[in-house]
Amino acid sequence: MIHGYSYKPEPRFFRSDEERTNGRDFYFGIEIEMIFPSAVKKDRFDEQIQSEGLSDRIYLKEDGSIGHTGVEVVSFPMTLIEHQNYGWERILEIANSLGAVGHDDERCGIHIHTNRNWFSTGDIKKVMAFYDMNFRKIHPTLSRRRSANRIHRYCKTYGIQQLGTIASRRRALNTAYRRHSYTATRGCGGDRMHGINITNKSTIEFRFFQSTVKYESVMAAMELVDKICRWSKMQTIEDMLQNDTIDKFLVHAMKFDFYYVYLNGYLKDRTKRRRAYWVETLAEANGYTGWSVE
Repeated sequence: MIHGYSYKPEPRFFRSDEERTNGRDFYFGIEIEMIFPSAVKKDRFDEQIQSEGLSDRIYLKEDGSIGHTGVEVVSFPMTLIEHQNYGWERILEIANSLGAVGHDDERCGIHIHTNRNWFSTGDIKKVMAFYDMNFRKIHPTLSRRRSANRIHRYCKTYGIQQLGTIASRRRALNTAYRRHSYTATRGCGGDRMHGINITNKSTIEFRFFQSTVKYESVMAAMELVDKICRWSKMQTIEDMLQNDTIDKFLVHAMKFDFYYVYLNGYLKDRTKRRRAYWVETLAEANGYTGWSVE
């Protein structure tokens, strides 16, 4: 069945045998908003998922922000490998066959929740700083969001980048954490409409992606969040408050790693599409010379 917006079952966590031994206990709960041509097709989507046995790790919810023909597909927490091995390809194939849209409707987003206990307080601040310092470069190239109004309404920054010194940025970062983190506010007064939402008790939410019903883009979004979080752990807060940290990140992210199945191709495609200014950085990371962009 399609549940109401407030439905929130007890979470169940899924981790592969491989990850039980290699320490990759980093979980993702993903929310994919999509809109169908009619309520009948939305219900048919639910019925087909049930009939094909694909509902064991996901559930469907209504969301007033995407109308009566919209649905939010929500997963239980899974590690990246479990998401890669799960039936997302078939779920999105069904959605496509019924005419669902995500990318073409600016009301729809992808929200990715990660387990908060994987991060230290400093790690959370690093991720906040990464988003703020690279806000204009993340949108629309990596996030695929195009509407400036919706970006500034639903994926806000904490106002760190506009400050001129590392010291002032660090003070602003600390103040933002105190004002918005559940750890500091116990859920009272924090604003969840930031690109990195830190108001939840158990998760850190990455809410800056435009939605999609394309399988490769959904998987790449989770891989990108995984890569940002792991790379950020290796940096200092001062490193993350520098200008153009995304250039250094992309050099790292574009190196081949079998663990990330779709990320490399996604980054290449997005930079080609948007004529990103960091083309030379990506080319160097991939060993290209004389690489041009369409």
